[in-house]
Amino acid sequence: MKRDFENALLSGKHLPTEGESPLLWPVKYMSGEVGMYMSYWYGGLYVVCEGWQELGLSDPKVDALLASPNLDLLKRYRNGAFHFQRGYFDARFMEFQAEQKSAGWVHDVSEALGHWFLEWLQERKTPSTPSESFDHSPEA
Repeated sequence: MKRDFENALLSGKHLPTEGESPLLWPVKYMSGEVGMYMSYWYGGLYVVCEGWQELGLSDPKVDALLASPNLDLLKRYRNGAFHFQRGYFDARFMEFQAEQKSAGWVHDVSEALGHWFLEWLQERKTPSTPSESFDHSPEA
């Protein structure tokens, strides 16, 4: 979703056209490919962060990023994206996007988690099954 979001941004389809009211830009941005891919990426990323914490995984870089108040805002964004909202521009979307460094933080979290999981997989060249590999229960 991150790659699709970035490609959609590059397409420029979300930008106002000549003569179009600038007031339409937020609607065009959120209702088109850019908003759709961004919302799926952000929502999916929160689920990975939640799983990271529930499994008790640890990495200094990831853990430092997840200590940010942005994680709670990302959770609210995910809830706004994946649950029915009466208002199109629900506060949960706007709160996260209003946070000045939220976009950079999302990129940093995605990158840090991606690097950790790639290293984890490379250490286990022949993983059994994902459920066995991530089982951190006392019996494992």
